[in-house]
Amino acid sequence: EDPAARAGALAERLAFEQLHDEERGAVLVDAVVDDRHRPTMSDLVGDVTLAEEARANLQGRLNAYSKTMFWAFCVIMGMSMSTIFLVYTGASIATTFFATAGAFAGLSLYGYTTKRNLSGLNSFLVMATWGMVLVGALNFFIFKSGITEIVMQVATLAIFGLLVATQTNQLRESYYHLANDGRGQAVMTNYGALNLYIAFVAIFQTLLSLMGGSRE
Repeated sequence: EDPAARAGALAERLAFEQLHDEERGAVLVDAVVDDRHRPTMSDLVGDVTLAEEARANLQGRLNAYSKTMFWAFCVIMGMSMSTIFLVYTGASIATTFFATAGAFAGLSLYGYTTKRNLSGLNSFLVMATWGMVLVGALNFFIFKSGITEIVMQVATLAIFGLLVATQTNQLRESYYHLANDGRGQAVMTNYGALNLYIAFVAIFQTLLSLMGGSRE
């Protein structure tokens, strides 16, 4: 087997495993951090199931079908977030969206232009996400501390903000390694888009819970 092909396959497998952890971590963080707009258990199960289905199709390397699953995931996640218009004012949602977009663009630009390889930092951030999920779950069910909740929200912003930079950096590196593999690049494009979309949503929801003006 061609060594380049083996290297590309290994890079894709590691990327998919990382995506699997981050998808589930992001969904659980949303469940334990946002006090004013908690998802129901059915919402949580539905999001996890949909993320698993999207990941499975991405891993299958069927580019056209995985692209369809990616957009389906985005549309359904967008529909599930539509209830924020019942909780927050339109002006605060717009302000938070543009603030998130600006921060996302800056962090992504840094990740793409830096000469450093941020893969080591990315692994640490994934572990930190799971640690934050554990602390958040304990606070949600046992301690119920408002101060801990605020700390969790700030930590969410820091972790997922850095994940935007590291994931963009890894996507750039993957493109270099898969330079002669068009199919692999197409799959990695879908993988990277989904990963960054999840990070954007996590940052947006957390900022909204901190900055958003309630309709009440």
